[in-house]
Amino acid sequence: MKTLLKWVLILVVLVVLSGVAVVLLVNPDDYRDQISQQASKALGTDVRLQGPLKLSLWPSLGLVTENVQVLQPQGFGKGLWLEAGQVAFSTAVAPLLQGQVQLGEIRLQGVRLKLIRKANGQANWEQLAGQAKAGGSGSASTDQGDDKAPVSLKLAGLYLDDVELDYIDQAAKTEQRFRIDTLSLEGLGSQRPAQLTMAAEVSTPATFQIQLQSRIRPKADFSEVAINDLQLTVQGDSLPQPVSLQGDLQIVPAAGRVNIAALTLLDKLRVTGHVGQKINLQLQAEGLDLKPWLQDLPLQENALAPLQMKIGIQGTPAALAVKVEKLDMDPVRLTGQLQWNGRLKGQLNLAALDLDALLQPASAEQASTETAADAPLMQAGQLPSLQADMKVTLAGLKVSGLQMQNLQLHVQTRPGQLALQSFTADLYQGKVETTATLKASGKAVSLQTRGELQGIQAEPLLKDLAGKKLLTGEGGAEWALQTDMSSQRALMEQLNGTAGLRFENGAILGINIAERIRQGWALLKGQPYEAPKTPPKTDFAELRASVNIKNGVADNQDFLLQSPLLRVTGKGQVDLGAQTIRYKLTPVIVGTLTGQNGESLDQLKGVPIPLKIKGALPSPSIQLDLARAFTEQQKKKLKKKAEKELMNALFGKKKKKDKD
Repeated sequence: MKTLLKWVLILVVLVVLSGVAVVLLVNPDDYRDQISQQASKALGTDVRLQGPLKLSLWPSLGLVTENVQVLQPQGFGKGLWLEAGQVAFSTAVAPLLQGQVQLGEIRLQGVRLKLIRKANGQANWEQLAGQAKAGGSGSASTDQGDDKAPVSLKLAGLYLDDVELDYIDQAAKTEQRFRIDTLSLEGLGSQRPAQLTMAAEVSTPATFQIQLQSRIRPKADFSEVAINDLQLTVQGDSLPQPVSLQGDLQIVPAAGRVNIAALTLLDKLRVTGHVGQKINLQLQAEGLDLKPWLQDLPLQENALAPLQMKIGIQGTPAALAVKVEKLDMDPVRLTGQLQWNGRLKGQLNLAALDLDALLQPASAEQASTETAADAPLMQAGQLPSLQADMKVTLAGLKVSGLQMQNLQLHVQTRPGQLALQSFTADLYQGKVETTATLKASGKAVSLQTRGELQGIQAEPLLKDLAGKKLLTGEGGAEWALQTDMSSQRALMEQLNGTAGLRFENGAILGINIAERIRQGWALLKGQPYEAPKTPPKTDFAELRASVNIKNGVADNQDFLLQSPLLRVTGKGQVDLGAQTIRYKLTPVIVGTLTGQNGESLDQLKGVPIPLKIKGALPSPSIQLDLARAFTEQQKKKLKKKAEKELMNALFGKKKKKDKD
């Protein structure tokens, strides 16, 4: 034993003396060119060591150099792939004698790294990695004896200062920058957990500041790495508030898996489970206030309650299933299921939602801007870029005063197209069924829609939709339309298609055609007239019309209104782009109509009475041409008298029968 100790001491002394001799007699700069050449050969691109090389031996073997440059590989320009202001590393000498690698410190300062992925998919780091692998495979030692002692890796400290990484994706035409101001990793591989701290900045191009600290404990063979007491904070001008993340993780490199014991995001959102080749996550939130993140939405103050959520995610990165057990931000309540396998598919169920109570009403300035004729309405870039097949049910919906119940939607999307395959809802004691498709055409978006209303009560519908009563009765409508959605002007001026309506047992509110006739007749005969105090309306038993629309001009030739008193036909045009109307109604009295003083107006029965509507929508002028009707009535009367006289001349005047 003493002999062995003697020889060990002699060996140590010889090593120390040899090292001192190397330091004194060998200048590392003499080998700088050779090192550069070998590194260049291994990487397949020029490696330049511009600064001096400094070597130390005891108590650690170390090397320090400055101004290291690695040029971009061939095909990626003439710039630098990597540039480092200072590189320093060391390893303890004594553990090397026992087959252990104990790195003292690694310091990198002033590093600039430029990663490029070309439009064809080639990446500069893959080119370098390929060269290094090819170069190393031929010279690697194949002596892998089983009796070789295992090598353990320990790191006293890793220190990075002023490190920038630029990533350029030429296919996506994006540039991102990741900057590490300081990074410190101390005690990796020791008995105690290593301490990690980092201050960094990311530009995407929005800029975010990152603060990170954690304890890291890897197994000796690095088969598992435990990350405990993780504290991550991200803040930036584009974030309404700093984002915090705390918790514990376990990384299993060989399995490509991260086990999440518990992560807490924004102090309220808790995440557990694991991610990797298989994913199993549980997300839960109790009282998470998302108001700071919804400031850009025109929400009423305190419109949404804090988030209550329970969501499960399972599957693989290529095929995920999401189960929404609860997503509650009163009054928004959502449950459902989603699947992702390159295409989104799912079923979502929502409680009744009052958007009028949830959203702020538009200001006069906003309304003026939004309704400007040339203001952009929709562009191709706003359509979804993914494929999806979604079914949605909604117990009820109120929007812009319009109320619906039992809504069912089936929506499908693909790049450049959004299709409402079906939409049904209960609407004012009736039903609505419709389909619609938005499709990109260059930069513009076209709309095609067809649908039908059945059994609708017109009065409450129009009151809620237009803010005033315009029509009563029960009926419906149908339409098949297409137009351009580029702007409000294009929507109107390029509208084409057909539409029709039919209502029964109702009234047109705001105009009383019979009363207009009474008024006109009184004025024509110079009689006094007093308008009734009841709101004007024109009752009908049936009202129907069909419309052909071409380039924003709606043409109707078959308007018909029938009642026991009147039969009204009509025809004309409405220019939706110019917002003008030119229309002619022709009422004909078919029942008994009396004047204001009780005088019978039967002399006008059967005589067409023109009613002209023209001017700007929605306040056109209405003119009743009663003088013409009177003329027609006189013509009719004279014609009838002439016909009678002609019959008398031809056949003789009939004698009255004598009374018994």
